[in-house]
Amino acid sequence: MNLEVIRSGFDKLELSLNVVVPEELCEHLASAKAEAEELAKRNQKAKCGTLYNGEDLIVRPNGAAGGYAYSVETSNLEANWFLRKSTSASGWGVRVAVRAMPLVLNGIAWVKDELEKTADAFGLSIPPNGVSISRIDYAVDCLAPGFSFNPNQFVVHSASNTTRHMQPEEMDVSGKCWKASSMRVGGITNKQIGIYDKLQEVKQKRKFDMFEIWDAARHAQGARPLVYRGEATDEIWRVELRAGKDYLKGRWDVTGWGSLFDQITDILGGILKTMRYTVPVRDTNRSRWDNHPLWNMVAEEVEQNALRHVPSVSRERLVEVRLADKLQWFETNMLGNAISHAALSGKHGDQVECHLEELAQKLKQQNRDHRVPADVRMEAVRRRYPGLV
Repeated sequence: MNLEVIRSGFDKLELSLNVVVPEELCEHLASAKAEAEELAKRNQKAKCGTLYNGEDLIVRPNGAAGGYAYSVETSNLEANWFLRKSTSASGWGVRVAVRAMPLVLNGIAWVKDELEKTADAFGLSIPPNGVSISRIDYAVDCLAPGFSFNPNQFVVHSASNTTRHMQPEEMDVSGKCWKASSMRVGGITNKQIGIYDKLQEVKQKRKFDMFEIWDAARHAQGARPLVYRGEATDEIWRVELRAGKDYLKGRWDVTGWGSLFDQITDILGGILKTMRYTVPVRDTNRSRWDNHPLWNMVAEEVEQNALRHVPSVSRERLVEVRLADKLQWFETNMLGNAISHAALSGKHGDQVECHLEELAQKLKQQNRDHRVPADVRMEAVRRRYPGLV
């Protein structure tokens, strides 16, 4: 089996800040939230765009669990900020969740710097040891021709160095018919490993910007382009390592950025050592089963390149790909709805084009008669797709 690493890197980051949110920021967010609530009465997905100290923000009409009154998205970082009211907290007033794309495009060191810039713009004074990292995800995308996994080949070591097969409540397997296509082992607050058919997921969820990321990575490696469709389609699997708060704090005493960066190789390597995908042999002692070559390749990648970031593709290019796909999706649905309208109107195949023209005229008139101006409705749509327009 000719295995190759396509790319690797951080895929998600969550943290809390030991700060009290300034009253001035709370007042600004309260006003924007009230506007978003008014918009939400007409549109459930409504958000309010606003500017604060140079930061473009999208404020949602709702807060978040845990006493967070405000839910805010920052456009520069594609991060979700959850903030408590200044009067309701003596500390740890902010939680931040960073999505995959800024980590993929720029790396975790850049994300750290951008988080600190946004905190400064918000007027947040972060004390020493005022950053609590509660989750990191790290992904390794692998070219794995002919690979298919068997859930029974996972071996998990307990703290007492004995080996046990995961119990059903700790293991989540999904797939079609007899062929498993994804699996997760472990707990989300401790440590967890996921392995799944990434190309299948990309196609199902229309995450076609991943093709650009993979193509750029392969080009930088001097490797052949990947094939995503047809009989010669490449098989791309992702191994995803997740370190939760209990594992980061309890096992590695991660108290902030420094301790995370200093220990990241050991943190990720420890997950791969305690939850292994193996090659079965006749030995009944599963702890003596050898690692699968895929597992050894992933472990080597983590050990050598955990903090390395190789710039590959621009954010502008990914936005272009996302926008083109979204527009195509709308066009496909519009045509499908129009055909359905024609069929239910009793039209035949040779009458469809005339019906489409008639339908266009009806839609123009409905748009003119709508109680809300088109500019207002389109602005509400733009708010639902931050980063695309």
